[in-house]
Amino acid sequence: MDDDATLKLTAAQRLAVETVGRDVLVTASAGTGKTFALSRRCIERICDPNHPVNVDQLLVLTFTDAAAEEMRARIGSALRQAARERRDNRLRQQVMALDGAYISTIHAFCKRILTEFFYVAGIDAAFGIIDEDEQRLLKAESLETMLEAAWQDQHLAQAMRILFEGRRIQPGTRSFVDLIIPLSDFLDSVADREAFYQRANRINDAGDKAYADLLAAQSRIIAEQLAMMRQRLDYALALDKHYCQSEFISKTIQENYIPVIDQCIKLVNDGQLPQCAAYIKSLKFDNFPRRANRLDEDIKEIVKAPAQKVKEDLKALSQFAALNPDFERQLAGAVGLQSSVLLKLLRRFEAEYTKTKTERNVLDFADLEHYMLRLLENQPAVAETLRGRFEFVFVDEYQDINTVQQRILDTLGRGNNVFAVGDIKQSIYGFRQSRPEIFLDRLRQAAIRPDEKTTPLRVDLAENFRSRPEVLEFVNAVFRRIMTEGTASMRYDKQAELKAEFKYPPFTAAGERTHPVELILLDQDVDDSLPDQNSEDTQQTEDNDDTNADISPELIEATQRQAALIAQRIRQMVGADSGKAEFQIYDRKLQCCRDVRYGDIVILMRSLSYKVNTYVEVLRLAQIPVDAQGSAGYFETTEISDCMNLLKTLDNPNGDIELAATLRSPLFGFNDNELAEICLFAKTKRPAQTPFYHAVQIYVEEGPDAALRQKMEKAIRQLERWRQQAQRGSLATLLDGIFRETGLVSFYAALPNGSVRQANLVKLHDRAIQFEGFRTSRPGMGLTRFVEFIEKLQQEQRDWAPGQPDSLENAVRIMTVHKSKGLEFPVVFAAELNTKFNSTGQKKECLIDEQTIGLKMVVEGGRFRISSLAFQVLKEREQRQNLAEEMRILYVMLTRAREKLILTASGKETHCRAQLIEGVLLPEPLPDWHLLEAKCHRDWLLAALAHENTLHTLYQTGFEDRFEKQDLFIASRESRQQLDSLAAQLLRNKRTQKSVTEPPSLSSDQQRDYAAAFSKLETALTQPYPFASQCGIGAKYSVSTLTHPDDEFSVPDVSGAFDAAPAAVQTEVETVDGIHRRLAGSAAHLVFEHVPMSQPIDLTVVEQTL
Repeated sequence: MDDDATLKLTAAQRLAVETVGRDVLVTASAGTGKTFALSRRCIERICDPNHPVNVDQLLVLTFTDAAAEEMRARIGSALRQAARERRDNRLRQQVMALDGAYISTIHAFCKRILTEFFYVAGIDAAFGIIDEDEQRLLKAESLETMLEAAWQDQHLAQAMRILFEGRRIQPGTRSFVDLIIPLSDFLDSVADREAFYQRANRINDAGDKAYADLLAAQSRIIAEQLAMMRQRLDYALALDKHYCQSEFISKTIQENYIPVIDQCIKLVNDGQLPQCAAYIKSLKFDNFPRRANRLDEDIKEIVKAPAQKVKEDLKALSQFAALNPDFERQLAGAVGLQSSVLLKLLRRFEAEYTKTKTERNVLDFADLEHYMLRLLENQPAVAETLRGRFEFVFVDEYQDINTVQQRILDTLGRGNNVFAVGDIKQSIYGFRQSRPEIFLDRLRQAAIRPDEKTTPLRVDLAENFRSRPEVLEFVNAVFRRIMTEGTASMRYDKQAELKAEFKYPPFTAAGERTHPVELILLDQDVDDSLPDQNSEDTQQTEDNDDTNADISPELIEATQRQAALIAQRIRQMVGADSGKAEFQIYDRKLQCCRDVRYGDIVILMRSLSYKVNTYVEVLRLAQIPVDAQGSAGYFETTEISDCMNLLKTLDNPNGDIELAATLRSPLFGFNDNELAEICLFAKTKRPAQTPFYHAVQIYVEEGPDAALRQKMEKAIRQLERWRQQAQRGSLATLLDGIFRETGLVSFYAALPNGSVRQANLVKLHDRAIQFEGFRTSRPGMGLTRFVEFIEKLQQEQRDWAPGQPDSLENAVRIMTVHKSKGLEFPVVFAAELNTKFNSTGQKKECLIDEQTIGLKMVVEGGRFRISSLAFQVLKEREQRQNLAEEMRILYVMLTRAREKLILTASGKETHCRAQLIEGVLLPEPLPDWHLLEAKCHRDWLLAALAHENTLHTLYQTGFEDRFEKQDLFIASRESRQQLDSLAAQLLRNKRTQKSVTEPPSLSSDQQRDYAAAFSKLETALTQPYPFASQCGIGAKYSVSTLTHPDDEFSVPDVSGAFDAAPAAVQTEVETVDGIHRRLAGSAAHLVFEHVPMSQPIDLTVVEQTL
């Protein structure tokens, strides 16, 4: 960490740090030193010679514990240095008081204040905090309890039948009743719950002002969409003029389309929605002319597409409630009834959940904020005390604030002492109910000039200390075109553009890739989305291991191709094959240039689910060390699946699948034939369908195969013994005993990817300990409740990240964009930019915002679903908000790179070519109607870069000569055949179990370094142990052993211990070709001990050693 006290401030940073007497809002773009500015302001206030403040008079709020600790460390380091230089005893006192300073997350601050003022907050001083997992479990139990009670209420039960009719309500994935929990989670960010319920109940009353406000909001949405249709038609005319000299569709558009849209706009603006609805219903558009045969078919489609889209959008508008004259008749009062029932259930759930927490004296994180807000608003004396306590209030990551947190800050602030820093462009936590519009609204009200002191001061930080100028130039070029008010609620203007401040040495690279920014486009066919055929837990057998079989291109996924390409590019960068790195990076710690290595590289993706395992596998097959952080798939791994099946069997042995899986697992080692024999024998005794557990019991009693019967009897006794242990002891102790008794951890550690498998099992044990530490745990229910908890997580399609072994220092990292926020890396791969935006929200049956709740109505006995007015309005808002967040995610992804940025995306050739052609005539910034149609980040990138000669040359669009070649980035296009060949080679390595490759050629420097390291290793391994003579001395001796040292019977016989082996690795066959397996293993280790390392080891060397 750089010494904050010695770094120089830019002019903007100095303005932010030194301005006092008013609120200051700092909008800090990526890499501009916002944390440095915030910590420096804290230090300046403490060290101010005229008006110093104590460290406990500062309130510094962050959004993560790590950020709080970093802030504390920065301030502490600067204060210690200042105390040494000034020999100031007061500053030394401030350093000692730093541990008690108010530098923490918002939740930790709220807990501290509530603990201090519990007697007026109305809570028990001994309250506990439940974490996210415990909260999820408690909410699931509260929901179940609430529903059982609700069905007992006859009046409510009748209304619930109407609400649930035609909906999925069975427990499990996507159950309608499960929506109640996320609705409650959203209300945690609403400051006034009671006001929300009152407003939501009124909003479906056509005579209420709230309903009128919704109609007005939908009218504005209709007007916006009509305006975009008009712009789209103007674009169609421009296309026709450019490509067809206005001979193709211009006349039809001008005479048949534009007048229609203009009339609709006029009717909507005049408030004549019924007339507009009737007008749209009566429309009939003329067909486009069929001439222009001389035109390319692709060009024809591109020219016609905007007008065709206008027809589709106009038809879709007629389904809006404001333009549907049959809307009220179709719903026939169903909206009010079904919405009110849902709100009642939501209220009852929250009451049950609150009651459960009160009984157990616990709070969740949202409770901390709400209790804090009530304390401040209902107890003016407490609020005044806290305002007097804190001379300055600092807020980090202000763009991620929510409404409740903002009200708390408004109460604590004095109107002239709040310093908030953030960046709207990096607000990517909408799923946590962050409200970036709060920061945006306050920025718009703030003054830019320091002399305007009636409002808060706005300071823009744009000097970037992270990235090379070429990287920033690329980022600016992209977002200058795509980040607009209509899509991201803000314009990427001159104030937002990043300016390079750090002075890097010139970038030089061997070969053709001599630019810091690369764009790699992979050709992709329509049918590329095939199911995963290469799960990391798929186990090869002798029956299907065809090492000579060709790998069909159809079995290679698009994800595998992209991963294979990235793996190849990484090997080229680090010189894995040539022995010489492709380029050097500047190491800020060493303050010099050095070769790029694996640990400098990160692969960022929007989401890791369903892809990370493929990437990890492909990179490892390419002999690249990899560290996948925050990936999913924990419960799907073989080792965790085996353990969970065992726990489920111990909880309930009547589960056929779980019991069979447990017996077949390494714990007991039954094979399929043995299990089938058991089932077939049971059928001979009981022809009726017999549960598998009963079949096992029958075979244990009467089975004809004595060896199999004994083996099964032993397994059943083992399971019963563990079941009794589970009933008597703790879950964590049970797991620990099973691991030790069976050697399961060692067994999985010996398999491929063993360190991760071992970490997964350790994590399961740690989670069991954590689970038993829940404040809401009930005695004697540990195993049952833990199994139910895991099943609930899986039903909700939630997952834990796999356990992380000790991080590899020199390994390529794979992580999500969200995990990477706040971090920076020398080399960044922005991968899978073709991944479609998340559209699961559009499949919801219920939407919510801070004003109301919107429901899809089920009418006519469940045969039809009709979106209510509130649902339609909320759906349009959510689509805009989601797209805005996706754009900000792209911004965060591209601004993590310091020196090298590589963007990769797959795409169908015709689609990419059309995108470039369409983008040629689009203005800058791009129009909202075009940006809102994007399905993935690649669409935005191609539209933003459509004026670049390089891409038109790659796709031969015919516009190669229209644009001059610029040095913004280098681009390459990889054919499907090349990618299939590359991916197939890696997968073929997997099939042949190839683990050893030819060593790469080494440079003279590397050979010298390796020789020195080998010499040290050889010395360490061959050096005699200086205390070898003492190794035979026992820690404890019996009297007879000391008095009769030569008596053979006085020495304990421990030979039996050498035959002991964990159950997980025990087999019936103990010899191979007449040689005991453990003796063979010991012999192999003996050879390893004595074989000379000074020469290549082959069969001859081994024979000579023997």
